[in-house]
Amino acid sequence: MKSNHVKAMALAGVLGLVSVPAGAATTYLTAQKAGATFNFLTSGTYGNTLTSIGNGASSFLIAIDESALTLKYDEIKIQFPQSTFSYSTTLTVGLGQTATFKTDITVNAFTLTYDASEALALTPTLNGQFTIGVPTLPAFGSLALSGSYKVTGPTQTVQGTFQTPTVPALGAANAFRWGTFDSTGYPETSSLMGGSGAAFTPTRLRWAGLGPILDTTVDGVNVSVSFFDSTAAQAVTASQIGDIALRKVPEPGVAGLGVAGMGLLVFRRRRGVV
Repeated sequence: MKSNHVKAMALAGVLGLVSVPAGAATTYLTAQKAGATFNFLTSGTYGNTLTSIGNGASSFLIAIDESALTLKYDEIKIQFPQSTFSYSTTLTVGLGQTATFKTDITVNAFTLTYDASEALALTPTLNGQFTIGVPTLPAFGSLALSGSYKVTGPTQTVQGTFQTPTVPALGAANAFRWGTFDSTGYPETSSLMGGSGAAFTPTRLRWAGLGPILDTTVDGVNVSVSFFDSTAAQAVTASQIGDIALRKVPEPGVAGLGVAGMGLLVFRRRRGVV
């Protein structure tokens, strides 16, 4: 009897920390999907070159307020693995003389975080679908990139590392969004559809000011590569990720406290306080 009483008190103490507003009706949905691409321009010895880092893995936490009929992108994280890309060209090294130079650049793994607080209106249309309001607030976090490089000339090889400054995301908020919430199967399942981004020129999403990657001399020739600031290249778009299949999950804070409560009971049992 005492054991059950102590367990009940411990669980009640934990659950008592959970504050649920009266009338609250928020459903949380999650998803994971691979396939995002991070596009950027570089300039320098090899000219202006568009480079893509692929295989970004996206994770989503979406909040649907059933009373206000709104959708909120609580958090979207896009994780990119370490990636290596190469440039190669024939350069003039003297009168009537040329040589081939190759540069390999490795960008370390990095994460883009989209953390929005704006509630977007859901407007009903057809077949259980709703249009999602256009965001008005930018939501991507700042970004810094790091990595290493190797420049290979006819007789010399130079290696080094780079670290960019931390720069904020630029471009309008609507440069990364989905147009439709398909509520089929709600609340257990649903989906985001109509990923966009490419249509919103010239307010494309980008991180400008990342700066130089390398500037060195190999076999007497200056070789340089820098991130190039341009509105012509988008960094990442919702259309690259595509439609997103969502599934229901417990409210993040409540789920965490529930786990904490179970941990407390286990701890007390191991201590013999039950």
